[in-house]
Amino acid sequence: MNTRHPHILNASSNLLGICFVIIGGLKLTGSNPLSWADEIAWVASLLFLASIVLAYLGVRNTEEREWHAAWAERAFLAGIAGLMVSVFVMAMFIADPPGPTPSPAATPASPKPAQSALPQPRP
Repeated sequence: MNTRHPHILNASSNLLGICFVIIGGLKLTGSNPLSWADEIAWVASLLFLASIVLAYLGVRNTEEREWHAAWAERAFLAGIAGLMVSVFVMAMFIADPPGPTPSPAATPASPKPAQSALPQPRP
């Protein structure tokens, strides 16, 4: 029984593109060193790449090799899990970015007028 999985090949290539959008978006906004979302997306992209290669080998080969399809599915499911974790980490980072947040008591109610650095004339 020769099972071919072109749907895994198509879905993996599309989700690989989503991983690259997440990685590029975090890089462009300068948020990549502040969270683990891009590293997790890189791992997911490697899993999707492995799934693409294995699914391609499963579709291309005419002899019966069931392990291509089995490992393509495993890599695909692991890539989906990694992508979900990456999106979750990115959403948590956007909801609560790291860094000090000023408390309402620490901020003055009205700003003080700026003092000039120039000497004031004497009366």
